[in-house]
Amino acid sequence: MGVNIIVTFKAKEGMVEGLQNQLISGVKNHTANFDGYIDAKVYRDSENPNHIVILERWESAQNYKDYIGSYSEEDMNAMMRALEGPPEQKILEISLN
Repeated sequence: MGVNIIVTFKAKEGMVEGLQNQLISGVKNHTANFDGYIDAKVYRDSENPNHIVILERWESAQNYKDYIGSYSEEDMNAMMRALEGPPEQKILEISLN
């Protein structure tokens, strides 16, 4: 069945391009190699250009949580320097169709 994850990042002014490149690279080089990963797409919000949204698909919520836990404190701090605040995450497990 799998789960869908929506993660929204709000970049600081002038930092969105670098953050977007970092996230795209992270998906290709780290996320895609993780157990339970199915797919991910990185988008810029057309109405809020400093917002980047990643839509991810995982085999289970636990796979996603394990993946998030794989980042070091140093990696997280580096990303946070480009953000206005912590990313917002939503884990969607139930399909209504």
